[in-house]
Amino acid sequence: MRIAVSACLIAHPYRYNAQDVSSDRVKVLGKDFELVAFCPEVWAGMGVPREPIRFVKSGTGAYLLRSSDGRALYGRIKRVVLEFLKRNPDIKVFILKSKSPSCGIGSAKVYEHLKEEAFSGRTYGVLPRELKRRNVLMVEEDSVADPDFIEALYALKEFYTRKDAASFHRDFRRFLMKVSPYVCSKLANLTSRPNDYEKLLILLLKRWIRLRRLQKGEDKHRK
Repeated sequence: MRIAVSACLIAHPYRYNAQDVSSDRVKVLGKDFELVAFCPEVWAGMGVPREPIRFVKSGTGAYLLRSSDGRALYGRIKRVVLEFLKRNPDIKVFILKSKSPSCGIGSAKVYEHLKEEAFSGRTYGVLPRELKRRNVLMVEEDSVADPDFIEALYALKEFYTRKDAASFHRDFRRFLMKVSPYVCSKLANLTSRPNDYEKLLILLLKRWIRLRRLQKGEDKHRK
């Protein structure tokens, strides 16, 4: 199974300042999964090192601007993101860099002004904004330390490896019942419709992971 990963988490250098922020926990997943590195900013031709970009508040929304000169870059990065998603429709799991304006999942800072450090909130980066429209599982890198996420990840891998919803459902019924008895019963009625089974399974797993993080008090949006 292929997993898209923010390139800075598994390779160096991709971060705007060329700092190494790679994650050993993410890298080790490469033993069991094919990790597909993707950096929207570098793929958009912005290079390393590069001027940092930031969301800057504007009315009820925010613009994505280059901090040095205020150049708007959202559209440029979005085009690269859409091209990546078009070329990789089979990827259903994304592990993304927290706080990044291109990859952060609700954790990218929204600044009050282009040249000041005060910020007023958090938002989704360019890639997660597009992923929200799709039925995929997306997490930030800290989730790789969460046993619930790992359990869900390997269950999903088994589903794709078997290519047989009926046998998967039979052997993983205990896990699915733990996640949601109600949805487990719904999935049981979809084993002859693998595409529908897949959609509901992914939806179930991403909601479960989100709920588990809330229950553990881990779904913060980081200081």
